[in-house]
Amino acid sequence: MHYIKTYGAYFIKGMFVGLADLIPGVSGGTIAFILGIYRPLFAAIAAINRKSLQLCFAGEWTRFWQTIHGNFLCAVFGGIITSIFCFSSSMLLLMSLFPIFLYSFFEGLIIASALYFFSTIEKKSLYTYCYLFISCTGTYYFIQMDAWAIPNGYLWILLTGMLAICAMILPGISGSLVLIFFNKYTLLLQALSNLQFDILGFFVLGCFLGLFLFVRIIQWLLRYYSSTILSVLVGFMLGSLGKLWPWQICIENIYKNYYPWHYEKITGKSAHFGSALLCIFLGAGLFLALIRWQNKRRLY
Repeated sequence: MHYIKTYGAYFIKGMFVGLADLIPGVSGGTIAFILGIYRPLFAAIAAINRKSLQLCFAGEWTRFWQTIHGNFLCAVFGGIITSIFCFSSSMLLLMSLFPIFLYSFFEGLIIASALYFFSTIEKKSLYTYCYLFISCTGTYYFIQMDAWAIPNGYLWILLTGMLAICAMILPGISGSLVLIFFNKYTLLLQALSNLQFDILGFFVLGCFLGLFLFVRIIQWLLRYYSSTILSVLVGFMLGSLGKLWPWQICIENIYKNYYPWHYEKITGKSAHFGSALLCIFLGAGLFLALIRWQNKRRLY
């Protein structure tokens, strides 16, 4: 009974992480950190290395499973996968019915998370602000380039999976934001809804490769260059805000951002400016409420 309760709790926490990974602006790594599974999850993933794989290939499956904390990984990733499959269709529906409100909510989440993670940088210096500025401006101009709308070939989907999983395991940055950056967010949501296993297979393979190749590099960077990495990530988040601008109009298959009053004039539709502003504050408020809850848990 205790076994079921323990791993059932890990499964539910994994579902919250999976739901966060679906939402641009909410980092799955941050939610894992809040729920107290970030460090053991990172350690378990890092344990999948050459030595542990040698145990597997040698037929010592029990030792291999214990080394990588297999039950824990299965429970957490089972929850993540379940959540992603259950809620991907809902996210697509919301994006089609309420794009202005949803994107405004995402903007609030990103702004609040960027400001929070910048506040966690202990040693701020001129270099910190320079890294942030370069990352922010570079990201902003990169997303304006059509070249970043990379093709939908399997190789590119695999590469996107490798990059997205790196973001998902980093605190602060959302894996979904990386998918939006490369114009693969809607494609993968549709693949999940329609069970397109070829697209999903290459994406998952990319995720596994990213975990295996980059998790120790990320671990090392966070240990010795945490201030620099956080500055760059905050810049990336702020620079990506234009990609989720609520008032976008598709012209010749290219989405362009407009001011709310220009949006109303061009489309003849209401910009819902007041409601959009409220959604921005709701998104920011939700993230700050999660952080406050996390801080209270530390005190008790």
